[in-house]
Amino acid sequence: MRSKFFISLLFLLTVYVYGTDGYYSDPYDITDLNIPEDFVGTYLPVDYEKSLLESKSHQEALNTIKSNQDEYTVLFLKQSHCHSDQWYSDGFNVKKNLVEEWTFVTRDEDKIVIDQNGYEYRKISENSYDYKAIYDYILNNLLEDYISRELKLENHHIVIKNQSYWLILESSYTKKYVSAFLDGPDSRFFIILSGNNLKLVKAKRSDDFFMQFDPTDEIIYECKKN
Repeated sequence: MRSKFFISLLFLLTVYVYGTDGYYSDPYDITDLNIPEDFVGTYLPVDYEKSLLESKSHQEALNTIKSNQDEYTVLFLKQSHCHSDQWYSDGFNVKKNLVEEWTFVTRDEDKIVIDQNGYEYRKISENSYDYKAIYDYILNNLLEDYISRELKLENHHIVIKNQSYWLILESSYTKKYVSAFLDGPDSRFFIILSGNNLKLVKAKRSDDFFMQFDPTDEIIYECKKN
C-alpha cells in the first residue's frame, strides 16, 4: 500500500514539473510543427561554439550556456517535433507554441535557428538526433592540433596509446578550468590544455563534494601542439 502511495506521489510530481515548466511539452504537443525539411538536423548554440573555440574547454563553454537560463543546450529537430537535452542531463520535448516563434535562416550556407529569446543555433549534422556528431565536433575542436600516432580520434572517442577514452558531455561534477572530462579504463580522467601543452591526468573524488571530481598529480599522458 505504501509503495503504491509513493508511486502515485512520484507520478503527480512528474506531471507537475513537466506540465508547468514553460519549455517542456506533454506527449500530445510534439507533432505537426512543420519545421522546414532542410532545417531538420542537430544544432549547437552559437554561444557554445564561440566559447569552445576561445577557451578550448567543453566545461567552460557549457557553463556559458548554463549562465543563460533560457538558452537550449542542444536542439534535435525533426519536421514533426523538437527535442532538447538540458545540460546533457535532462531530455525533453520543446513546446509547440515556442517552436512556432522560432526563425529559420540560411547564413553563409549554414542553417541557423533563432529561438523565442533571440539565441542562435547552428546545424552541425543532417541527422535529427546525432550525439555522434556532437562528440566529433567537440573533440575535433579541442584536439585537432594534438593529433599524432599516439593520440587519435576514432569512432567518436579519443585513443591515446591504444587506450580508449570517452567524453562525458554533462559537466556538473567537474572543474571549470579543465578542457574535458573523460571516462576511461577503471577511472575518470581530465584533459587539461594550457598554452601549447596537453595533459591527460587521473581524476579523483573531491574532498569537498562526493559527486565532484578533482584532478590529481598523476599524469597519464602529455604532449605539445604539432
